[in-house]
Amino acid sequence: MEEHIAVGLAIRATRKGRMTLYELAERSGTSVGSLSQIENGRGNPSFALLKRIAAALHVDPSDFLSPVSPSATAVVRRERRPRGQAVGDGFDVELLTPDLAHDITVSRFVIDVGGERYSAESYAGEACIFLERGRLRLLFNDEDRIDLGPGDSVWFALPTRFRWRNTGKSPVEAISVFCPREL
Repeated sequence: MEEHIAVGLAIRATRKGRMTLYELAERSGTSVGSLSQIENGRGNPSFALLKRIAAALHVDPSDFLSPVSPSATAVVRRERRPRGQAVGDGFDVELLTPDLAHDITVSRFVIDVGGERYSAESYAGEACIFLERGRLRLLFNDEDRIDLGPGDSVWFALPTRFRWRNTGKSPVEAISVFCPREL
């Protein structure tokens, strides 16, 4: 497979379930037509454009240059886990899957005592959170509240607005599984 085709497929897989083609084009400062050609392997983007696309998707440009085949087996060693994909104040995330360019993403996150984070509304798909330690409150659409304790899990469909908040006296440690779908 030619490199530009693999790059286009990696961009599409990373975008899938996170934002529309139109949103990515707007956020990366390129046209929808150009971005569509890149994703379909008919365009060969400059490195400057790859950097803008990666920034819009909150990933590293190198994620597009050496994509892992979805059919390949990948081992992610503890010391080499991608970190900080969605870091906020008191919110640390590390990927347990090789990258974001797959039909399923598994991550481990820690929320410090008193830490809180708001969701990105542009994601679409399904998510499941399993709480290992601590107390976690999820507030969906500013009205539905779910409190989780160790061993609890919750599944929900996206897009929906939600907040994560550590309501306990120790850090929250949890596993999150996300399966994106096209918006």
